[in-house]
Amino acid sequence: LPTSCTELIMFARTLTSRLPSPSTSTSTRNATTQSLKVSVVKPGPISTPALIEFMTQEQATQMKQIWPRSIATDFSGKAGECLVYYSSVSGGATGSGEIEGGAAAGGGIPERFVWVGLGEEEKVTLKGARAATATALGKVSQLKLKEAALTFDPTNFSALPVSTEELIHTITKAAISTSYKFEKYLTKKEDTPPPLEQLAISTKSPNGSLSSKQVLSLRSAASMASSVAVATNYARDLANERADVCNPAYMEQQARELVEKYPESFEIEVLQFEELKEKGLNMLAAVGQAATSKPRLILLKYKGSASADSAPVALVGKGVTFDTGGLNLKPTNFIEEMYMDMGGSAAVMATMSALPALNITQNVVGVLAMAENAIDSQSYFPSQILTSYKGLTVEVGNTDAEGRLVLADALSYVQEQYKPHTVIDLATLTGACVVALGEHASGLFTNNDELKEALIAASEKSGERAWPMPLYEEYTKEMKGTHADLSNSGKTRYGGAATAAAFLQEFIEEGVNWSHIDIAGPAMSSEARADIPKGGTGYGVQLLLQYLLQTEAAPATKPEE
Repeated sequence: LPTSCTELIMFARTLTSRLPSPSTSTSTRNATTQSLKVSVVKPGPISTPALIEFMTQEQATQMKQIWPRSIATDFSGKAGECLVYYSSVSGGATGSGEIEGGAAAGGGIPERFVWVGLGEEEKVTLKGARAATATALGKVSQLKLKEAALTFDPTNFSALPVSTEELIHTITKAAISTSYKFEKYLTKKEDTPPPLEQLAISTKSPNGSLSSKQVLSLRSAASMASSVAVATNYARDLANERADVCNPAYMEQQARELVEKYPESFEIEVLQFEELKEKGLNMLAAVGQAATSKPRLILLKYKGSASADSAPVALVGKGVTFDTGGLNLKPTNFIEEMYMDMGGSAAVMATMSALPALNITQNVVGVLAMAENAIDSQSYFPSQILTSYKGLTVEVGNTDAEGRLVLADALSYVQEQYKPHTVIDLATLTGACVVALGEHASGLFTNNDELKEALIAASEKSGERAWPMPLYEEYTKEMKGTHADLSNSGKTRYGGAATAAAFLQEFIEEGVNWSHIDIAGPAMSSEARADIPKGGTGYGVQLLLQYLLQTEAAPATKPEE
C-alpha cells in the first residue's frame, strides 16, 4: 500500500493503467431515455472524469494508513457509503494531503475518485454489487458527467461462488438499469442531470494484466448483460406508457415490428376480436369487448432450435392495458396505476425481443393476451356465465378478476395449437400476492418440482426474486362454481393469490409442466430502489431469460396429442 500522498498518486496511476482506451463496446438504448455505452476494457492507460472503485470495509481500513485525514474520517467502506475525492484541487496541495495534478497533468490520473462501500468482505453479495453500482452511477449523475470508468477487485467477492464474468454481467446490467428514466413526456428538463453516455469497466487481475482470451470472455459477459438490460428497459417503457397509447393494437404493432426486424427468427399469429369469438376464446373476448381497441391474442413463435419438431417453451403474459375493474369498478386510489396491469405481457414481449441477440437455441412461443377492461354498454356482467376455449364454463363472480379469464383462454389455446412441454405465465394478477410478499418478490406456483427448482435458481441468479407458494386441492375447491363449472372469484377473501393460481391450473393439460408467477408486487415499484425505478420495473424479463439460458437442452419432441 502507498504510504504518502506522492505514493497515492503513483497508486492511482497503477490503478488506472489497468483501464485502456475503450475499444469493443456494447451500445444500449431505450426509447425514452439516454443511450449508455458500456465497454469492458483491458489494461492500458486511460483518462476519465471519474473513476469508480468498490471497496470493502477491510480495504478501507488498510487505506486509512495513507489517506488524508478527511477521507479516513468520512469513508469506512460500509455498504451504501459513497465518497467523491478530487485529485485536482484549485490552489494546489495543502497540508491536509490533497493531490495536485489530475488527468491532464497527472498522465492518466482520474479527475475524481468515487469510492463506494461494499460492507464486510464476508457479507458481500451480488445484490450488494448491484446496489453499489446504482449508488456510484447516481453520484456520477449528480456530478453531471457524461463518462466514467469503473474498476473492481474480484477478491472483494471471494465469499461468493461466482466468476469474474458473472460479476461483470451483474455490474453491467445494474449500470444500464440504473440509467433508465421514463422522460418522454417531460417538456422541461432543466433540473434533470444529463445522462451518462459512456462507462468503461475493468477488473483487476493477480498479475496486473488480462489475456486476450480473458478480455473476450468478459466482453461476451457484458454483451449478454447489455441485451438483458436493454430488454428490461424495453419492458419498463411498455409498462410505463399510458393506456391511451399502449393499448392492444399498440402491443400488436410492437410484435409485428419485432418480426419485421428478425424475419428468419420469428413467425406471428394474431387472433383478432371476431376470431376470438369464432374460435371460442370467449373469456378473453368478453373482458375486452367494451373497449375501443378490441382484445386480441398475439402469438410470437421464435425458431431457435434446428429441429422443427422440438417442443417449445410457452411464455404467456397477461396484457390488460387498463383495468377499470369493469362493472365492479375500482375505486379512487386503486385505479390510477392500472395502465401497468399489462406488466406480464410487457415482460414476455421484451423477453422475446432479446432471444435473437442472446442466440437462444430452443423454440419459444411468446403469448400476449391483450385486452382493455373498459366500461360501456357492451361490458360483460357480474354473474354472466362464459364458455372458455377449453369448454369449461365460468361464472363471473367479479369483473375485476379479469386477468385469470384472459390468461385461461390464452393458456388453453397455446397448449392445443403449439404443444409446449413447459408453460410459464406471468401476470399482475392479485392484490393478495402483494399483501403476502410486498413489492420485493413474486409468488411462484407450479405443478412440477423440477420446474420450480429451475425457476428459483434463475430467480437467484438474475436477482428477480420469486417465492414458492402452495397449490393445495382446497384452493381448487374454492373456485368451483354454483351454476357453472368454475367461478372466477373465490368463496372467501382469504388466500386470493393461491385460489387465482388454482383457477388457472384447471386449464393446464395433463403432462404439461406449468408455472404461474404472480408479479403484482415487483412489477410496479412505489419508489426508486437501487437499480429499480419507480413505476414499471420490467420484472420478469431477467428471470425468464436466465431460465431459458440455463435450460437450453429442451425435450426433443412435442408431447403426444
